[in-house]
Formats: sequence, structure tokens, C-alpha cells
Amino acid sequence: MTRALIRVQAIPFIDKEKIQAIAELQKHQIVVAPMGTVFPISSTEWTALSRFLPQPPEVVEGARSALPPGFAWSQRTKGVLQMPGGYSGYLISLRKVCALVADERPAPVELASRLEAVLEVKATAARLRESFLRKVGLISVHGGVCTLGPWTEKWLATGDDRIVVALLHSRCQFIGELLNAARIPHSSDALLAVANERYGMGWDTQTQIINRRGWLQSAGMLTDIGDGKVQLSDEGRLLLPELTLYDPTEAPAVTTAVDGPTVDTPVELSTPPGSTGVDEIVTAIRSPASDSSHPDRFERAVRDAFAFLGYQAEWLGGSGKTDVLLDAALGATDSYRVVVDCKTSATGPSATIKWTG
Repeated sequence: MTRALIRVQAIPFIDKEKIQAIAELQKHQIVVAPMGTVFPISSTEWTALSRFLPQPPEVVEGARSALPPGFAWSQRTKGVLQMPGGYSGYLISLRKVCALVADERPAPVELASRLEAVLEVKATAARLRESFLRKVGLISVHGGVCTLGPWTEKWLATGDDRIVVALLHSRCQFIGELLNAARIPHSSDALLAVANERYGMGWDTQTQIINRRGWLQSAGMLTDIGDGKVQLSDEGRLLLPELTLYDPTEAPAVTTAVDGPTVDTPVELSTPPGSTGVDEIVTAIRSPASDSSHPDRFERAVRDAFAFLGYQAEWLGGSGKTDVLLDAALGATDSYRVVVDCKTSATGPSATIKWTG
């Protein structure tokens, strides 16, 4: 997302007679043929006209934050991917990726291929991690070449692991919020309950909690206190006040019109599964496929399966809505889209494909 600082100031109305009295504008189209919509003016004409306008407000750029600013909750992704190395090794693996990008400046496809060897993962896992690192701003792409994001460069230069955590918090849901919950000891199962009950994450497994724990523990923001529980570390306590946390009690519901009154509709964006095992993906689809009382579980599982295959996958859900929407890029300029409707059945999953031009 690109942001710009804007100052707004009221401008007084200038009537036609005053414009006609300006020598430089007497033959201008806005005077002689005013039926148009847009009227370009030269620098000389603007200088003459600006005498009747107040000076624009002064824009003073504020001091830059030492940490990445957060996006709105709805603009953050729900899916966080793990890195190899266990709870203490995520940032070690990230530094290996950064060294590769800095040294070789590969294209995104080349980076995904190189990550197979650097991270010792399979092709699909490498591709998902390349996509995730770009999504959260750790890796940037300029002119078709991968570079380190500006916050990544600052992290490498300073060694300040807070930067990585704040960047993840700015782009991903339930990062700082997890830290806040961990002010008192919590197990992964308890954190999952907080995520679902307070923030409506809708997760069926601990995968996304575990993935977040890996990033936060590797950065020293969480401490493993035994018995499967974690607690906010001293470093995490210092960071937490600098993060803007999402409060679901203050956020308005997202509504959309569906044949009459408005109804709440869930939207989930691109949530690749944390696990890269095919067996887990297949099991995750088969288990809810016959559960007609909870169709959302099946739809999310289908979404995760397509994300595993490399699609940009969204779960839309809701009455009258597409269940899962897929987008796939073909090179730099071409792409295609797939609409997936999911139906639970007592006989389990099956597939019907309809092609349209």
C-alpha cells in the first residue's frame, strides 16, 4: 500500500466576472467556450489566477517512526507462514534469504527456485515462502528483480528484531494481539481460543498460532515457560505499547446487500496453510466434506488446498456469494481466475469443472 500526506483547505468561489477581468484569461476556453469539463491552464495563467486564491497549507513531514506503521485490520492477511529452524530459528532462516536476495537480485521465480536449496524445502514450500515474504514487505520487487524491503535493510543494519515483529504486525492479523494475550501464560490451544472467540479468526487447528509463535519466539518477544505455555518476554513488554492493537469491539461489522436487507459476510484473504504436507491437506478436505452442518469448514479447507498449490486464494462465503475465489498469474502480464463453489455431501468430495472464455 502507498500512503500520501494530504492537507485540505477551503477555496473561495471565484465568479465568472472576476475571471473575465483577468487579462491573461480573457481568451481562455473557460471564458469563451465554458461548456467543457476540464480546462488546462498555462503557468502564466495560473500565476495570474493564483492572486485570488489563498496560499496552500504548509506541509511539514513529521518525524519518522522507528517501527513500521500498521495497516488497517481488514487490510492485513490472516495467513502467516513458518520458516525452517524451529521456534528459535525463523530469523536465522530469514537472514539466509536476505543474503541471497542482496547478493543475487533474482527475479521472483528465480528466488523461489533458489529457496529450495537455501531453506532445504520442497518447491511448493519455497514458492509459498517467496510469496509470503513479498506480501509482508520483507522482500520487494522492482523492475522484475527482488530486493530487500526498506524495513528489512534497517533490521539488518541495526539488528533490531522489533522491526521484523512490527512489520509482521503491520501486515498480518493477530501478531501484536497475540503478544497482548500472552501477558499472562498461555498454551497454543488457549491462544487459539482467544483468536477465535475475541477476534473471529475461524481457525480449526493450532497451525497459525504455532507459525506466529515461531516468529515471535525467534525474535525474543515470547518466552517458552514450559508445560507448552509461552509468556510475553521483557523485550515483548517494551515493544507492545508501540504497536497499535486491533479492538474488535470498536470495529463496525462489514455488511453487504443480498436480495434485501444487509447481512454480515465473512471475507478471508489468501491464507496458505502452515503445513506443506499433501497428506494433511487431503485429510483437511475429506474430514469436513460430509459435514453439512458446518459448510464453512469445508470451504476454508478447499481454500487452503488451492493456496497450497500456489493460487492467490480467497474465502468469501456467505449467502449468494462465491465460496472460494482463485487468481493465478501467468508471467508478468497474463492471469486467469477460477470461481469455486463448495458443496458438502454425505458421499464426500467430488469435482465438476465448467470452462468459460
